[in-house]
Amino acid sequence: MSPASDAASASWRAAHRRRGLVRAGFHILYHQAAWCYDGIAAVVSLGAWRSWVESCAADAVAPVLEVGCGPGHLQRALWRAGVASVGLDRSPQMMRLAARSPRPPQLVRGDARALPFATGHFASIIATFPTEVIIDPACVSELCRVLAPHGVLTVLLWAEWPRDDGITRLLDVAARHTGQHSVRTATPAARHDALADALQRAGLATAWQQRPAGAARLHVLTARAP
Repeated sequence: MSPASDAASASWRAAHRRRGLVRAGFHILYHQAAWCYDGIAAVVSLGAWRSWVESCAADAVAPVLEVGCGPGHLQRALWRAGVASVGLDRSPQMMRLAARSPRPPQLVRGDARALPFATGHFASIIATFPTEVIIDPACVSELCRVLAPHGVLTVLLWAEWPRDDGITRLLDVAARHTGQHSVRTATPAARHDALADALQRAGLATAWQQRPAGAARLHVLTARAP
């Protein structure tokens, strides 16, 4: 093997180990360390995380399924607005956080790759800042299955900071080194384009949106069923 091949192989192994560590870290944050999830999310979003998540209430048409409801912020926003919804998450720790008072009426622990709901049941499905499971073919298939005819899937994928200062540069470095989307670009990551392609192959009409949110822009993928 040539020196160049050795270097390439070593680089691939290092990147693979780094991705594994990042996945493990996010798993811990979403499970054993779920109690500090809101605090970390607030720090990395400069205090805007909850408002970004809750802004997706404007996309809701009942009945709504939120996939990966986490600590339940969007569920509470929908409940306050009188919109019938179900929040689903596979983390028992997140389910306990979502069940805090005021408790949304419909919380289900489950896996997005095997949804325990009837075909065509939901007029809208929402996912905010989802993990990479969103591009799993089984997950895409299940989302399409439970979405009603003419229903809309809304996926809030990442937030972009158009401003250029020390804080946003620091956040961008942190995001890129943990395998997340750059906070200073409007270009979809490969996995985001892969999700759009998978939804299109499933027969849904997709569109990208940039939504203003204070100093940031939210990048949203919508997909409408036929």
